[in-house]
Amino acid sequence: LAILLISFSSYQTLIWLLSIVAVSSLLYFNRSAQYESYFICFLGSYTLGMLAYLAKNYSDQKIRVLAKLLIVVIGVVIAVSSLQEAWGRNILAWFVALLLLLWGDASYPTLRQGGMNAKRVFLRAIAWASPRSYCAFLIHFAFILLANTIYIAWGLHAHASGSIAIGLMLMVVLCSVVAANYLYRWVEIPATKLKV
Repeated sequence: LAILLISFSSYQTLIWLLSIVAVSSLLYFNRSAQYESYFICFLGSYTLGMLAYLAKNYSDQKIRVLAKLLIVVIGVVIAVSSLQEAWGRNILAWFVALLLLLWGDASYPTLRQGGMNAKRVFLRAIAWASPRSYCAFLIHFAFILLANTIYIAWGLHAHASGSIAIGLMLMVVLCSVVAANYLYRWVEIPATKLKV
């Protein structure tokens, strides 16, 4: 993505290109089971997230307006295509992008100093996990593939045990959280200091 961002003199060309790829991903690749293991299947959701970020945070007003317009246009395309066959994944991706656009930079409520009640612990956990969530999003699929490979290759699926599958899913969550923490501290934070 960084190479693409450097390659284009303005974001407008890149935004149009990504939007076209996103619509093709949402309307074709996302609806075919044979593409579920490939990046192109998820590109529509990724692009909607990037458009929401650009629409909310980019300094150039023209880019913000274009990104907002394309979010609306992609929403209309998803709505029209849902008349033929509703795909919850596409509708969810668009609503998440809309929520990010509207409330993506909302801050957490401040808590007065005091004891450790459940609300304080919950809000601290959210505040810790929020900046690491994108890293977890990037890394979790690799752990899912690893758990699936272990489940099949070691013959665990032959036992037809739900507890083994749930245990592997919990390991995926744990590994994703730990890896996301390190990815955030060792890659994302230092990358903000780079002038690309």
